[in-house]
Amino acid sequence: MITENPLYGGSAPALLVRSEGIDRSLAPGPAYLIGRDPDGAIVISDARISWQHAVLRFEDGRWLLRDLDSSNGTWLNGRRVVEAEVRPGDVLHLGGCRLRL
Repeated sequence: MITENPLYGGSAPALLVRSEGIDRSLAPGPAYLIGRDPDGAIVISDARISWQHAVLRFEDGRWLLRDLDSSNGTWLNGRRVVEAEVRPGDVLHLGGCRLRL
């Protein structure tokens, strides 16, 4: 789900990520690292997920997902991707974890 973010003048969308029963709103600006690295923004403790598996970032008015040469790949809506635009309702699979965007 994309919502308006008042920190960015109401024009840049925040991205809501649902994982393991937790909802997290990601504001545009920084890049968000996904993986087992405890210093990452979205930490997933699944051995099939790489330490630094993928990254979400807001660029040129859209949210992008990029695989970071992970061992088991990054899947968006059932399709393996290296880089792709993400939209509300998309489903991201990493290892045995499913994230709803």
